[in-house]
Amino acid sequence: MSSECDKGKVDEELRRDDFNEDLARGVILWMKRMTGIPFSDKGTKEYFTHVMSDGVVFSYLIHELEPGAIPRENPPFEFSARKNITQFLDFVKKHLPEEYLFKVSDLKEGADPTPVLMCLKELAIQSEKLFNVADKELLKDIPALNN
Repeated sequence: MSSECDKGKVDEELRRDDFNEDLARGVILWMKRMTGIPFSDKGTKEYFTHVMSDGVVFSYLIHELEPGAIPRENPPFEFSARKNITQFLDFVKKHLPEEYLFKVSDLKEGADPTPVLMCLKELAIQSEKLFNVADKELLKDIPALNN
């Protein structure tokens, strides 16, 4: 599924020194629209890491993109952070090139969550093709996702 071209593009994006707050805001807005979770529109590294760190949002996102792909827990439990994140990574492995995977440790406090951001950006971009998410409204106001 991966290609050298994809790998080069991902590596270039990951080499950037600064966390891209505009992109993070765009990804958070996309996730807010997809899941209905009332996130703030903050795009700071700290807020992004906080929102993603327990993996709960990943469970909700999977249920929206591919209903039935994972067992539904109402609601997904915060104490199962590693399980939630691992389920999401298993889900992503089925749909995106390996270069877009991240590590659970990328969501630890003080870590750089850029690989998580790049994964979610690509998932958002590919959502129409992969999951028949045909609602252009989900992406139309997110310029960071249209680059």
